[in-house]
Amino acid sequence: MLKTLKKLKILFSGKYQIKSSAPNFRFRPIMIQDIREAVAKLATSKSFGTDTISSYFLKLALPFLENSIAMLFNISLETSIFPMLWKISRVAPIYKEGDKSEKSNYRPISVLPVISRLFERLVYDQLYKHLNSNNLLAKEQSGFRTLHSTLTCLLKSTDDWYSSLDKGQLVGLVLMDLKKAFDTVDHNILCQKLEHYGLQGRELTWFKSYLSNRKQYCSINGAESELMDINIGVPQGSCLGPLLFLLYINDLPQAVKNSKVAMYADDTSISYRSDDIHKLQEAMNKDLTTIVEWLKCNRLSLNVAKTKAMVISRK
Repeated sequence: MLKTLKKLKILFSGKYQIKSSAPNFRFRPIMIQDIREAVAKLATSKSFGTDTISSYFLKLALPFLENSIAMLFNISLETSIFPMLWKISRVAPIYKEGDKSEKSNYRPISVLPVISRLFERLVYDQLYKHLNSNNLLAKEQSGFRTLHSTLTCLLKSTDDWYSSLDKGQLVGLVLMDLKKAFDTVDHNILCQKLEHYGLQGRELTWFKSYLSNRKQYCSINGAESELMDINIGVPQGSCLGPLLFLLYINDLPQAVKNSKVAMYADDTSISYRSDDIHKLQEAMNKDLTTIVEWLKCNRLSLNVAKTKAMVISRK
């Protein structure tokens, strides 16, 4: 435990974090026009949350509710309090395949209140603009970003590999898988990282309120479980959750000294090129050792069974 705490101090003293000179992030008041534009983009096909309000009816009633909604949202931003009722999610298990009696064959789908999703979208837009305009997101990250996709990540990686092969070099590649990465995010570490990227004062307090005291219950065929506390992870089914996760792992590439990193959310690969297979092996093992240290510092773990390594060559 003592070693872990020492490593965390090293982490937050800037050993891995991207050097940031960004200005402080400040909430701007949410305007009625912002709400109108966000509501117009809501998908009416999504299930309703614990408030039993559908996106369809919210769109119909918006002219009568928009002033009240704007007032509620701005009060939340000013007081740094995210309403408790908007933190409750309904979880529906969706069958994937295999034995229906095995719980691992179901995918949990979390549904939040529509008002909560609307509010998150407006906060997301402000935070993403701050991160993007100040170039705070790692260039290696292609997940959940505008004008980025799995395709851009794949094209960049394969282009690097082909370039190395054209020079007659070997390419070492490790494809890593993290265990339940979104569900194991440590809130204290996340908040310290948010502060590093310019969130302070009431903005940071608002995000602490947003993350804390969340609850969920399971609903199957009309039967509902008791409320359970969620004290870890980013909120599933939320708009802000994926962006917060990107910030949580944003400094991972800083831990890699030799290899090139490519990321799509939590799916991460490292590659290294060399004329000598032994040099390639040595360099990549050093980077993997550092990555494991980074994962421990951030309370994440590698799924060894699903992590694969390979060598690409002309032979």
